[in-house]
Amino acid sequence: MVVIVLDDVELKLTSMMIKNPRMSLLKLSRELGLNYISLRERFRKLQRNGLIDFRLAVSPALLGDVAGVVRVRCSEVDKIVGKALTCNRVISAVTLNGSEALLILYGRSKDEIATLVSVLTSELAEKVEVNIEYGKIPFGEKISLKNPEPGCSGVLKCSNCIPVLRNRGKNNHQH
Repeated sequence: MVVIVLDDVELKLTSMMIKNPRMSLLKLSRELGLNYISLRERFRKLQRNGLIDFRLAVSPALLGDVAGVVRVRCSEVDKIVGKALTCNRVISAVTLNGSEALLILYGRSKDEIATLVSVLTSELAEKVEVNIEYGKIPFGEKISLKNPEPGCSGVLKCSNCIPVLRNRGKNNHQH
């Protein structure tokens, strides 16, 4: 793996964006004392190179606060991790060695998490060893949604993993 080192300006830029990700590039350029166009190009370069990204983060109250830490053992672990990383119900996936991975999933119930694990492992030709430990996502934590158009197949349909937010006020118009 190649380690990329950010220069001082890029470090300050990312630090400021962590503090306030909604700050405009114009304001950032003024605070950093840089030309707007120069800063914009640095910013775009960081995005193009996959070093920074912007995602919607939602409360577990919308999608479920039950967490599952899943240890998967099989020789096709890369297939499971690849599939998992496209799923909005997967918070993180880590390959431990050539035949083992850890996944952190969430849902509304233990059954929902177990079903998701079945879906993720269902297309493998070999036996898969799975161990799930359940917990709860802490109040105040936000979950990053990474896939705006998931194309899952199986028991869980991805329409369940993207929150549908509706205005419930008196001005709510039906279309």
